[in-house]
Amino acid sequence: RDTSYMGREMFKPATTNSQGSSTGIVVFNKFRGQNESSDLYQKNFAIAYDRFICIKDGMYRIMTSTMKNINITYHANILINGVRRKSGHSTNINHDTITNILTTHLNRGDYVQVEGGWYGSAAYSHFEIIRLEK
Repeated sequence: RDTSYMGREMFKPATTNSQGSSTGIVVFNKFRGQNESSDLYQKNFAIAYDRFICIKDGMYRIMTSTMKNINITYHANILINGVRRKSGHSTNINHDTITNILTTHLNRGDYVQVEGGWYGSAAYSHFEIIRLEK
């Protein structure tokens, strides 16, 4: 099936769920269409509740960004196969932003998770995985 019209191979879900725990896994609940005027995509990854399973080997750039709206410190981490590969940390200031970018090779069957605090709004939080190879 020709999907070249979609442009770059991208996986971009969203969630309306907020999470304040530093160690909890973020559960995304939107995968198609739009969320708060942000286009969503689903390519190269299968959805498995709290993780995304890679279905095509390759180099990927994984990016998370979220805003903290509570006056405590928390993290937003990228996990690969349950292992923290990139960590982010906020200060104790409201509206602090945590951004992580990880470029890595993923094999079919590897899975990606986002761990830590998350603001449940596409206007302030963003998660995407872009395949860097054709």
